[in-house]
Amino acid sequence: MQHSILCTNQARHNGAIVDDIPPIVDWNKTSTHSVHFPKEDVRFPLFMNGPISFLNVRYPSDYEMENCTHLELTNGNSAWNPTFFEEHDRISSISNLSRDPIISLMMMEDLIDGIKGMHCISAMKRVGTDTYLTPEYLSDLWGIGLKQARRTLKCTSHDSIRILEGQISRRVKTGPHQRLYNHLGGYLGAFASDTAKANIVSTWGNKYTQIFPNRGNYVKSYHLKLKSESPNALDRFIHEVGVPSQMLTDNAKELSEGDWKKICTKHYIHQKFTEPRSPWQNPSELAIGIVKRNVRNLMRTTNTPARLWDYCWSYICELWSIRATDHIYLDGVTPYEKVHGYSPNISEYLTHKWYEWIWYHDPPSPTKSELGRWLGPAHDATQGLACHVLTKSGEVLTRSTVHKLSNNDMISVDVKQRQKDFTSTMESNIGNYALSTVNNSESNGEASFETIEYYIILRDV
Repeated sequence: MQHSILCTNQARHNGAIVDDIPPIVDWNKTSTHSVHFPKEDVRFPLFMNGPISFLNVRYPSDYEMENCTHLELTNGNSAWNPTFFEEHDRISSISNLSRDPIISLMMMEDLIDGIKGMHCISAMKRVGTDTYLTPEYLSDLWGIGLKQARRTLKCTSHDSIRILEGQISRRVKTGPHQRLYNHLGGYLGAFASDTAKANIVSTWGNKYTQIFPNRGNYVKSYHLKLKSESPNALDRFIHEVGVPSQMLTDNAKELSEGDWKKICTKHYIHQKFTEPRSPWQNPSELAIGIVKRNVRNLMRTTNTPARLWDYCWSYICELWSIRATDHIYLDGVTPYEKVHGYSPNISEYLTHKWYEWIWYHDPPSPTKSELGRWLGPAHDATQGLACHVLTKSGEVLTRSTVHKLSNNDMISVDVKQRQKDFTSTMESNIGNYALSTVNNSESNGEASFETIEYYIILRDV
């Protein structure tokens, strides 16, 4: 039952009298604020939740079902249509109160506080879609047959509809609409998630990574500075990939409560959890292990500085999602196509290998080009085919004008010396493959480094 709290009359439904007038607005002091069954002489008090009157209810026990008196609140043979929704019965209590000289300023202030600042709501209502959006209504609205309208409503969702009538005296609260995001359905629309922790702080200050895999080898990762930033990763996943139909996680608080839970509730994401001490139930555990091994092998074979693990991690995840395998659920296409619905463009991954030597355009340089290392595509750049480039100083830049070293460059003594100087300077700033920099603080004009083992440890947390 949903009645306006500003209704000044009692409504009778199937013999029951519903008096939903809160005492604060009943200046006649006659409101019982209850549901009364005259025949049985039973009265149920109503309670307030903000501006809404409600009944406290619970599931009855078997004994109560057999021995307690049954009271029919509504007629089960026909749709409930209270006269409140008829125009001639819709009365504005605020209008009556404002014209009555007996009402004091204090009572009016209490009333306004009680309805949370709403100045005039008696002429506005929100109707449930179950009673409003019928096949007959859709048939008339779209000009289609009744059979087609009934089939359309059955095959579509409409849980975000907002139907307002009457005079509107305040703005309706707005938020990101469901249609802004792609909704992922089917077996591969169910995702899992877990947080992995590195023992090395990256050059960007990242210590954690939030991974989102499904059972079709699609993997997406977002790197975090703090473990508590996991909900931000979920929000970004929804914006960039879509709204998953299901999210499976462990029972960590940051993945089951707080902002994470609010985001799942807001976007109708069904949350599922693994049993305690049962990590094998979460596909994220397997995905983390596979990606971790690939990252270790690639960084070890290319002598990549350990503090660049987050760039390599993203690169491996992207390759994993655009490779076509014989997976039973992929039907010969890539995981990317199965999730996004279109074939991926892999041009950004076809020109360079991970951490290979490149020339990149640098206007301040006398030669307009400088030596660098390729660290994967930069998808956030304003134009396509841009990439991350590691510079001599250890800084990572975004450049779209890059090219390979020629055969002459590869055997040039001058280029080889420049490569040696590049590596020496870069390692003095962020460390090399054997000794990684954790703290790059200045001490007596010289960089102070804490050395740790190269082998990157990314473990579940």
